[in-house]
Amino acid sequence: MIATSAISNLIREEKTHQIDTAIQTGSKVGMQTLDNSLLSLYRRGLISQEVFLIQASNPDIMKKYLI
Repeated sequence: MIATSAISNLIREEKTHQIDTAIQTGSKVGMQTLDNSLLSLYRRGLISQEVFLIQASNPDIMKKYLI
């Protein structure tokens, strides 16, 4: 996460539940969600499927990305 103005505003306004969406939107500046980072590691063979699913914040959703 990069402290963009959008992220700062969400924190200041106590809307932290919206940070994940702001991170997805901020991919242009190098941000990525935990689940996207884990998916990248899994696809490159650097972590197992088990680790991928245990660590994912949304394992049920992430199951559809398994190869």
